Amino acid sequence: AARIDLEAPMRTYLPEAPVGPTVRMALSHLTGVQREPPGEIWESMTPPSREELIAGLEDAELVLRPGELWHYSNLVFALLGEIVMRVTGEAFADILQKRILDPLGLTRTGLRPAAPKASPYYVDPYADTVRDEPDPEVTESTGAAGWLWSTPGDLSRWGAFIADGHDDVLPKAALDRIVIPQDALDRI
Repeated sequence: AARIDLEAPMRTYLPEAPVGPTVRMALSHLTGVQREPPGEIWESMTPPSREELIAGLEDAELVLRPGELWHYSNLVFALLGEIVMRVTGEAFADILQKRILDPLGLTRTGLRPAAPKASPYYVDPYADTVRDEPDPEVTESTGAAGWLWSTPGDLSRWGAFIADGHDDVLPKAALDRIVIPQDALDRI
């Protein structure tokens, strides 16, 4: 049985969440919440702790009305991870490993890169130089915001799951229902 009602407001599970958006809206990037957590996390390469992420919500902006238009938000996916942690009482990394990665055999996918791996580089557009970029730090608060590292082989296994489902993760009938595109509910 589902522990999280997709039609429930995010506040049902996370009282600090913005007023209005449902869990389904969050999963579909229809909340209207700003893209990144407040502050300069990319400049510092140090993501906020869970406590800092939640405390920063009071500074988060609604850039659109909930349901108005599609708007990508790493912040909202971090909040979805927080909801999963609060509902299950387990760390996001543990849930991800136990409920998705292990059953699907995604042995080279995770929140941190494993060697051998591609190295990230930054090309300075003004100096025409290239420098190594450090791997971003992943915290419990940002793991759900898309910090997955993977390989072509694991991505192929993921594609097979999306096409066929997996009884230990999400059966085909349920997967077929949730991959129906969600659209903005109220266009201006």
